[in-house]
Amino acid sequence: MAVVRTSMRSSLLVVCLTLAAVALNCSAKPAPPDYPVWPDQFYIDFTVYVEQYGSDWSSVGYLAYNWMQKAFKGTYTDWCLPLFGDTSGKSLDNYTCSFVAINGNMYFVNDSSSSSWDTADCCMFEKGLAAVAPDWVKNDQYNGTDTIRNQLVDVWWFPGTSDPNMPCYGYWNVRKTNTPIRFFGLSSLGPTILDYFNYKPGSVTNIVLPKTNCEKECEPPVKKLRRRNQKYLASQQQDIRSMWPNWPSC
Repeated sequence: MAVVRTSMRSSLLVVCLTLAAVALNCSAKPAPPDYPVWPDQFYIDFTVYVEQYGSDWSSVGYLAYNWMQKAFKGTYTDWCLPLFGDTSGKSLDNYTCSFVAINGNMYFVNDSSSSSWDTADCCMFEKGLAAVAPDWVKNDQYNGTDTIRNQLVDVWWFPGTSDPNMPCYGYWNVRKTNTPIRFFGLSSLGPTILDYFNYKPGSVTNIVLPKTNCEKECEPPVKKLRRRNQKYLASQQQDIRSMWPNWPSC
């Protein structure tokens, strides 16, 4: 009987020590950092990568963010992210275009359609798709740290589709400077990355729409774009993480 009691005491001791070790490990786990908050105004350049175009292709653009207007303007320079998928071939998308979020809506502008911004072609890309607030990351899921361009970065995930088997959208910010460095999401071409650089906080010129009819809907409707994205993702047999530049999924 004494042997049984001794064995039980030994088992209880092992269990207690195991639980104590688990508690210690849990308490030692680093807490998520404070979520990043953008300044009210800034400019930042970006390089865009499209997974289906391969590792030898990239293009550039810039983002102007002005929360004083609750607006932003994302411009793709000399290559336009196509609205409705790669229907024309990337060589035919070699023109400058902008996506402008203002007045609570998102507009598409063909910068190259006119020598003047005021008379450029413009249409409604999606009604109700507004500029994000400076603290938009607060509602997202912290996903640890990573290293990008030799800098420690924090990783944040947020839902991008209604299907849990599809990739989430991701945002990376530099821990030391609290500035954007990468965004990953689904464009009309499927998985797309924007790598940010040349961050310039400070005054941003007022963002305005062309004086043409911007309220007409871009064609085809955005619902078709979403269906195209879903069909594209469903057709992929390889893990998108296998291709440069380290394509993420969740």
